[in-house]
Amino acid sequence: YNKELSISKMLTSVLNQKFKNFEVLIINDGSTDKSVDIINQNFTDERIKIINKINGGVSSARNLGIKEAKYDWVALIDADDCWTENHLLNFYNCINTNSEINVCSSGYAKVDKHGTFLNKYHVKKSGLYDFFEVSLEINFATNSSSIIFNKKRFPNTFFNENISKGEDTRVWEILGKQEKFYFFSEITSLYHVEAENSAIGRNHDLAHTHIYNLDLNSIENNIQKKYYQRLICHTILLGFLGHEKLNDIWKLYKKYFLFLGMKGPINFFVHAIKTKIKN
Repeated sequence: YNKELSISKMLTSVLNQKFKNFEVLIINDGSTDKSVDIINQNFTDERIKIINKINGGVSSARNLGIKEAKYDWVALIDADDCWTENHLLNFYNCINTNSEINVCSSGYAKVDKHGTFLNKYHVKKSGLYDFFEVSLEINFATNSSSIIFNKKRFPNTFFNENISKGEDTRVWEILGKQEKFYFFSEITSLYHVEAENSAIGRNHDLAHTHIYNLDLNSIENNIQKKYYQRLICHTILLGFLGHEKLNDIWKLYKKYFLFLGMKGPINFFVHAIKTKIKN
């Protein structure tokens, strides 16, 4: 949606992949800028298909793309992010040598407008991991431009269109409760923090955020419990630091007070201090 300044760079990075056998579905979520014109004027690759829809938000756009994809394996990428040339080839090689794998995630990095790496998110050694265990070591271990999944294995998993913040995290959690993820140590996905029209920093109705609608009854073990405690504490801390609505932060704390207990916040701050020291 309205990514005229970044759409060409993203699309070029996709078409420049070493692995070539794929389709490119571009979901135009009711853009009012020149994004579609730029694509039509500068790209003639037959693999590109533009699907236009009325603006309905990122979740509705992703869901439509997943539904319309003719292949079982779906790799997502936001319009302002990029892939390095090995991104899809790494996925292809992994999938074709490991039949039990249904979800993969590359390493990714946050970069500024100059392409300088700001933060890196990746495992030390590629392999199969429990999503929740990795997420306790690496905050936000995957994102919407670093993941690929087999939609045939998860036919009823879609992005919740009533959630405006954290809708992607919710899906990774659902997948993580069903399958182990194959995480790559190599960074092949670049997340641009200074992107145009970014959802980061926008005000979101608390009632329509993932963090306020956690299904604590679905927690299966202590690792998952620690993960959700840390996710809540992280959100509360960022809320204070970002000067978000204090009333929302208070509502969040009250809602999960008993679930957090005393150990939840303590473990979170110990982890945060250790992570800061490592960096």
